[in-house]
Amino acid sequence: MDNSSYKDFENQLRALAKEKGAPFYGSFELTGRCNFDCKMCYVHVADSNENRARELSTKEIISIIDSACNHGMLYATLTGGECLLRSDFSEIYSYLINKGVKVTVKTNAFLISQKHIDLFLKLPPREISVTLYGSNNDVYSKVTGIPAYKIVTDNILKIHSLGIPLKVSLTPCRYNVNDIPNIVFFLVQNDIKYAISPFLIPPREGISRDDYFLNADEQLEMLIKVREKIHKPFYNVDLEALPDVGGNKNESIIGIDCSAGSYRFCVTWDGYMVPCLSFDAPRIDLRRVPFLDAWRQILDHNMKVRQPIECNGCAYKAVCIRCPVCRYDGLYSGHCNTEICKFTLNKVKSGLCNFK
Repeated sequence: MDNSSYKDFENQLRALAKEKGAPFYGSFELTGRCNFDCKMCYVHVADSNENRARELSTKEIISIIDSACNHGMLYATLTGGECLLRSDFSEIYSYLINKGVKVTVKTNAFLISQKHIDLFLKLPPREISVTLYGSNNDVYSKVTGIPAYKIVTDNILKIHSLGIPLKVSLTPCRYNVNDIPNIVFFLVQNDIKYAISPFLIPPREGISRDDYFLNADEQLEMLIKVREKIHKPFYNVDLEALPDVGGNKNESIIGIDCSAGSYRFCVTWDGYMVPCLSFDAPRIDLRRVPFLDAWRQILDHNMKVRQPIECNGCAYKAVCIRCPVCRYDGLYSGHCNTEICKFTLNKVKSGLCNFK
């Protein structure tokens, strides 16, 4: 089966899972601890005995995996914090693969060892997703607290050279925004797939990190500089012919329009099921509630979410930010975040994307 056929098959599975309300995709936050100290991180917790004790045990994680697989899970992501900090990472990863689950590993790549490489060659992942924070040690130190650039990029290049599926994610913030074009240039030069996360996930634990976030204008300026850096042509835009933002329907659709809580669930490092790591309501304690009951609560809660009226029939929906946490003006209001509307329209006007 070629890549396009497999993608079509995956999409059919997703659609069927959404229709049936099956927990098709699970994300497992193995730990909140991390070897980096990123200023804008949404989950990073102290590496203390107290926090280690709050983490799910290997046995608990395996039990959740078994329940999820029994009810339809075919895809999973292992993330953190830094998931490779867990001494049982290889055991959990291997268990998932041997259950027939397609596994993505999200990591900062600093701790990847030959042991991990051998594991990924023996039991190939669906993808290794590495977050790259800078194009040199100076930027890396500002963002992560560690001059880790060479170790991380050496591991990225090694994974890529061995043919292990790889994608690099970029998370722009005030500490690295001017360096994002340089990072993208490095990736393009090495023919490495990448994605830029448009907006940061709001932090948990009530900690305010707003000064690290970029506003919509800063994001747009960064994306323009990226395109210029890699000499990628801009789309020609007939500004006079552009339609207005917003749809023409006056009905709000019930239920979220992404994977979260419709066929995807997340398990936090401290043992709660949530619809998505970007929004964690409801939080259901999997140490107290059986997996299927928790999933049903997630599905029921999903029906309280109202899609924005303004998005129905909007000409720009296909190129708009998919994440409801960003695009909605609150998940239950039935209206959109007008700043995202402006951001999307300005992307089109700038020739960054073609909405047709």
